[in-house]
Amino acid sequence: MTEHTDPMENDPQHAASDPEVTDDGTAADTIPGADDTAAKKARREAANLRQRLKDAEARIEAMSAQLAAYDKAEAMRVLDDVGFANPEDAFLAGLNLDELRREDGGLDTDAVRAKGEEILSERRHWTKPQPLDLAQGARAPIRSSKPGWGALFD
Repeated sequence: MTEHTDPMENDPQHAASDPEVTDDGTAADTIPGADDTAAKKARREAANLRQRLKDAEARIEAMSAQLAAYDKAEAMRVLDDVGFANPEDAFLAGLNLDELRREDGGLDTDAVRAKGEEILSERRHWTKPQPLDLAQGARAPIRSSKPGWGALFD
């Protein structure tokens, strides 16, 4: 009997490219990273960190939206005190809250008040209407006809 030998088995080029056999008999090239538990652990940890980053970014976005809403509400309150009939009008005139912040990032209510007064001086028709006094002349205060304890001390 003659032995049949494959000429490719003895070729040095093909011998180097043969997959390395692991302890369980599978080729290491067929399952990338199969014997590398540290790589699996690193991938899990990276996935966990990516998820935590996404969650943190979502919380930052939500808190930024809440802070912007709070700042706008505070500015609306100040503009109402200044005398705007509708404080939203100040934003139509170009009021930008980002320009009216202190160095620490908080809203400068004094700057909002000054800017609101400046806008109202240019647009008087945006002020709150003044209540009409329909009375003729000065009025005397109404006195009670019943005597009370206060009358004893007069």
